[in-house]
Amino acid sequence: MADVHNKETRSRNMAAITSKKTRPEIRIKFLFEQMGMINIAEDQKEYYGHPDLIYVVNGRTVCIFVHGCFWHGHDCYAFRLPTTNTAFWYQKIMANQRRDREVSNFYRGHKNYRFLVIWECTIRGRKKLAHSYLKQVIKQWLDSDKQALEIAPQE
Repeated sequence: MADVHNKETRSRNMAAITSKKTRPEIRIKFLFEQMGMINIAEDQKEYYGHPDLIYVVNGRTVCIFVHGCFWHGHDCYAFRLPTTNTAFWYQKIMANQRRDREVSNFYRGHKNYRFLVIWECTIRGRKKLAHSYLKQVIKQWLDSDKQALEIAPQE
């Protein structure tokens, strides 16, 4: 299936997509604020992998990554590899997935850090999870000893 937009329109649309303070990130920040937590870092560049949000819970830093299903190649209904310029997009998404694995391995190797990955389809779209359920899952994880958690809707 060919792209429904011409090259200039598609380029303008893609350039308008921001990488920080996205709607899903804002929703997760609001969720944590409802749980009584305060985001401790405005400049995440000092943290490996540039987490979207950072909190300190029980003396450990919690790094939160809100992954867009398209940009990170999530295996869900929301991801579809474009049919135009496919080789470029495939390489870009594979590089993002490699970087995601490196970041995951880094945080798994540091006991002072915990990390949470929340997929965009969890927050919006036809399979999104209820905020009350998300809060419950996150709270259970924060109260546990587990270092990492990935939240995605069940297919």
